[in-house]
Amino acid sequence: AFKDNPEATLLLKMTHHSLASYLRTFQFTLYRLGPIKCRIVAIQGYMSETELAELVELSTYYVNASEAEGLCMPAMEFLSAGVPAVAPDHTAMADYIGPDCAFVLDHSLIPALWPHDERGLWRSTKNTVHWDSLVEQFHASFAVATQDPDRYQRMSQAAVSRQRAFCADDVVRADLLNVWEPADRAVM
Repeated sequence: AFKDNPEATLLLKMTHHSLASYLRTFQFTLYRLGPIKCRIVAIQGYMSETELAELVELSTYYVNASEAEGLCMPAMEFLSAGVPAVAPDHTAMADYIGPDCAFVLDHSLIPALWPHDERGLWRSTKNTVHWDSLVEQFHASFAVATQDPDRYQRMSQAAVSRQRAFCADDVVRADLLNVWEPADRAVM
């Protein structure tokens, strides 16, 4: 999306089990892209709490193009800090990703394997993000960040509001109490 734009920076924060394997894949991907003018920065490994807070503060958007998420705590952290997202609204992210706080990526269900299924049978599905949607939303998000500060601010505020409504301490506490002490106990 930004290979010809020297003003754009993509920061990749990875926690891969093998730095050597990650670097090979990363370098091969860069090679296949050909000459690029945008900046791409890759950070491998875990960050301290202070480093992560600095990263959140310096970020314009949180990007997620995954096939599935159990919850995506990093997205929730960035959104809670007022950083809008570029992300799909599937799996667990459907609970807190929407057009008011994110540039929502189109996606489709495709056949998939269960992780670690030695038989290799397609018994599940996963979501694949449409590449053209990712490119389109990158351009749209860049335009908002650089040309529409009012909309960016509204998205930032919506991100914080959505996270408060979804996972603030009092909200989670009330949800947990409903599980442990349901109001409508069925008599068996």
